[in-house]
Amino acid sequence: AKIQEQIEATKVSLEEAIAQAKAHVGGGVVKSAQLYLPQADAQPPRTPGAKQEQANPEIDVLLYKDGKAHRVTIDAVSGTIVESVVVPRFFGWEVKGDYVELPTFVRYYDIEEGDGPSPDEDDAIFGVIVGYLADGTVFWDSRLNPDGKTVLQLRNAIPGLKQALTSMREGGRRKIIIPYTQGYGLFGSPPLIPSNATLIFDIAIDKVYKLDAQGNPEGEQAQEKPKKKKAIPPPPPAPPGKRLPSPKPYEPEEKPPAALRGAASV
Repeated sequence: AKIQEQIEATKVSLEEAIAQAKAHVGGGVVKSAQLYLPQADAQPPRTPGAKQEQANPEIDVLLYKDGKAHRVTIDAVSGTIVESVVVPRFFGWEVKGDYVELPTFVRYYDIEEGDGPSPDEDDAIFGVIVGYLADGTVFWDSRLNPDGKTVLQLRNAIPGLKQALTSMREGGRRKIIIPYTQGYGLFGSPPLIPSNATLIFDIAIDKVYKLDAQGNPEGEQAQEKPKKKKAIPPPPPAPPGKRLPSPKPYEPEEKPPAALRGAASV
């Protein structure tokens, strides 16, 4: 009932919000426009110093002008501009230098090169994985786990991730940009991933697991036990699909899981 009341209270259409955002920025090309409800879409502040609570429904408009991305937030009831910021080139970890582009147009930046083994398409990795949409929406985040990390079996990964991860080494950090053709395609994966979505991943590999045909760790890895580790402060209490602050500084700390149960797929 409350959500219905919020929708009925909305006075500004997406088209009107787009026009207002373009006028505010001085033109540009619109990438997306999305309505957020204060209860259904509660989220932390988008930028440092921003308001802590969202009283009315808001519309976020993302547009590009002069090589920069702008996000304009408009109160969907009053029509006033709540916030206008220039968003970073990529969300999450900063990148420097040139990227590598694969034949499939998957791109990646090596933030830190590892010196361990690389995973094959049938192997698994353990580490930090954060996935963003182009507008900064977080659709998957290992930081929400107690230790901030997760296990990913590459056989369950989308094509673009497999292609970028098989050349990555244990101990490395990489930012990966995946076009929709190597991600979730024309139809996306509702409700979190829209159609034709470009995906951005921050990935750090703490451990590569060589798996057998049944998906179990091979050899000595099968006998490894988790190492006791210091407590890590919990990540922001927001569910996937909401904007979160940039990932905390990466602190590699190997903690091999006893078994690869509950491995993620993306």
